[in-house]
Amino acid sequence: MLLRRALIAAAALGVAAALSGCEQVVVIKSAPVAASFDAKHGNNPLAAADAASLQEALRVRAQVWGIRLDTTPTDAGQIDVKNAQSVRTARGRMTTLTMTLVATAQATVEGFSSRGAQDEQLYCESLIQAIAQAGYTGLKDIHVEVYFNGSHHGTLSWTAATGFVYKVLDGKP
Repeated sequence: MLLRRALIAAAALGVAAALSGCEQVVVIKSAPVAASFDAKHGNNPLAAADAASLQEALRVRAQVWGIRLDTTPTDAGQIDVKNAQSVRTARGRMTTLTMTLVATAQATVEGFSSRGAQDEQLYCESLIQAIAQAGYTGLKDIHVEVYFNGSHHGTLSWTAATGFVYKVLDGKP
């Protein structure tokens, strides 16, 4: 419940930041609420719980995305997501994160792409900030893959060396 509330607040702030381009997402200190592992949302119980919580937080804000998180090392997320200390420790051990966003409503597609590639990038960055600030402090490599209208629309990548790089693909490799 705590992560859900924090992610709802972070999502609201993230959407505002993406639209305004100038505000930052606040730091989140919480634990996920999902008790069972759903491989549809992630490659380990922690990633799946965090993806499901973020997806629900965005749904509440009328942003309808299917979200999946894949993290490495995978075994770091093989924890009891009800144990807040294990969650904090595991999130800090993650080094790679891939977030897959699939728009599941036309209004989401239209809202996401209505202001151009720069705002798409800011929106994706705000989601990554919300996840990172939830305790993913060891990330060295981040990817966001955006899909809608049956195609791979865009990709955001981040490393310390490159910073954020966003590319609109519109179905092209």
